Order: sequence, then structure tokens, then C-alpha cells
Amino acid sequence: MTLLRKIHWKIRWRILKSPFVIRSWHRGYRISVPLSGSAAQIYYRKYSEPEVAAWMSRHIRPGDRFIDVGAHVGEYSLIAASAAGPQGEVVALEPQADLCGFIERNFRDNRIPNSRVIHGALGDHCGSCRLFADEKTKGAVLDLATGDAGIPMLDIPTLLGDEPWSGRVWMKLDAAGFELPCLIAGRESLLNHRVHLILKAYNSVEIANRFPEVKSSTPEILASMGYRCFVLHGNSIQPWTGKVHGYCYTVICLPSSSDCDSYS
Repeated sequence: MTLLRKIHWKIRWRILKSPFVIRSWHRGYRISVPLSGSAAQIYYRKYSEPEVAAWMSRHIRPGDRFIDVGAHVGEYSLIAASAAGPQGEVVALEPQADLCGFIERNFRDNRIPNSRVIHGALGDHCGSCRLFADEKTKGAVLDLATGDAGIPMLDIPTLLGDEPWSGRVWMKLDAAGFELPCLIAGRESLLNHRVHLILKAYNSVEIANRFPEVKSSTPEILASMGYRCFVLHGNSIQPWTGKVHGYCYTVICLPSSSDCDSYS
């Protein structure tokens, strides 16, 4: 089946260049995707990370707030919206303007209430930045060496704001290896809002190649903030040792006030 879908994906893009609409995708939602390596995974497997999608669907509750950092086409924003319902809120932050268009279309096509799209990248301060984007995969990395280039950059305090939220607050954080400076800059806000993190943790070699100035240990920083971190294993979570074998892991980081047993 996967092989047939791969063949269909390639042939379809040779014939048509318009966005690919996957219908009856998640709980009746539809999702529009571009020609990219990341979007292909959604078509091949339904979700880029099926275990993460299933975990989110089980544990995000009506009325929760979800902030999707590095949202791509809004895959996780839509999954969160279906679980949080009309009482919840979804905010998608994406640095690539063309992908912001896909997120806006996906929100509109699925009539997602209380949702907004922000064009920008997450950083350790507010300003502007340059971005290196791979047109084949549509992955993107901050280019800190060459200075500003007109892409807005926000920090976590700005993204979270000052107003309290009545439900739980979630943040899916994928900054392509620059997560640690973002977490340090947002420490106080993360603690004040008791944010539940769905964190992309990259291999230390990959981080060193992209951001040699990042020296601290992400697990140690998270522990100092009171987070308990877990990796998904099937339908359960297991304590994260801090090591990343392979390219990257998705790590569930729960604030100290959370009952971890309820997330197993």
C-alpha cells in the first residue's frame, strides 16, 4: 500500500502542480499539502509521526490552548483543534510564507474556530532573521550568521502573552536544533503558564553543526525548570535519558504540577 501511494504521489505531481488535498484525513478533516518531503510523509502514513498524533488525540482536552511552533502545513494544529474543540485555541507559527498560506487554507477549509497563523520563526529574542529553507523537503533552519533578512522572529514570552488561559497550554516546539536558546529565553513564561511541551530533540552532532554556539544540555535545562521528560513507546511513555539516537526524537515534557500517571 505504501509503495502504491509513493507511486501515486510522484505521478500526481508530474501531472498537476496545484496543492494536493487529502480528504477524510483526521476525524473528518481534510488537509492541503504542497510538494515536499515532509508533506509526503502525511500522504504515505497519514501522519508524519503516528504515535505523536495518537498521543495528542488522547490527551489534549476540550478548552486547551495549543501553540504550534514550526507548524509546516498545520498537521499538528489540526489534530490539536479536533481535540480542543471550539472552546480551545490554536496558534500556528511558521517562518515560510508559502506554508503559512497552506495553514490558513487548512484552518479555513475545516472551519477551525479560535485559530490564527503567525508568519515568523521562534528565537531567543524578538527581531528579524534570515532563514535557510530546503525547497525539496520544505524544512527550514535559522541562519544566525548572516543577520536580519525581514523574517519576523518572536520569543516564547511574546508568543504566550501575559493573559492566563483557563485550560491547559500546550506547545509543539520544533526550531530545527535551536530549541535550547528559545527555552532559556522563555523560561519564566513557560513556568508561569505551566506549558506542556511536545519537543523535537535533535542529535547533539546535528545541533553542533547547525548552531555551534549552543553548548548547554537540553535535558539539564528542562530538569532545572521542573520538567519531567518522556519518549513515546507505543501507547505509553518512558523516561527520556537525554540521548538522541538517530536524527531526532519527539519528547513529551510535562511540568512538575502534572500527574504523569494520567498521561501513561
